[in-house]
Amino acid sequence: MCFPSSLPAVNVYRYAPAASIEINTGVSVSFGIGADDPYGLDFSEWYIDSTYMTRHEMTGYYDEDTWSRTFSSPGTLDVFAYVYNVDGKSDFTWWTVDVAEPDPDLTVISTAGPASAYPGDDITV
Repeated sequence: MCFPSSLPAVNVYRYAPAASIEINTGVSVSFGIGADDPYGLDFSEWYIDSTYMTRHEMTGYYDEDTWSRTFSSPGTLDVFAYVYNVDGKSDFTWWTVDVAEPDPDLTVISTAGPASAYPGDDITV
């Protein structure tokens, strides 16, 4: 199936997170997109910088997709989401993710708490 180039193509938008983000290492982020195409969607592909990560099926004239990633190393990365329609046309969106090491000044070294506290318990300091 082939459509004239003057017809509207895939339209992709990001909804989560709504903008580029700054996070600490070890944090998991869920990226969410929506896409529409008057002739039908086929699939999405996710990349970090230029490295392929995964592919998800998309169907119908409108669909949403999410992909999650935990960032373990500091640095600045771009996450891309490409969406393709049934005719092979595509559109994309992206996020810039700045990943930093956590601030060591925010690490709790010791607390004085109840003697009956167990790992994972919430205590008031």
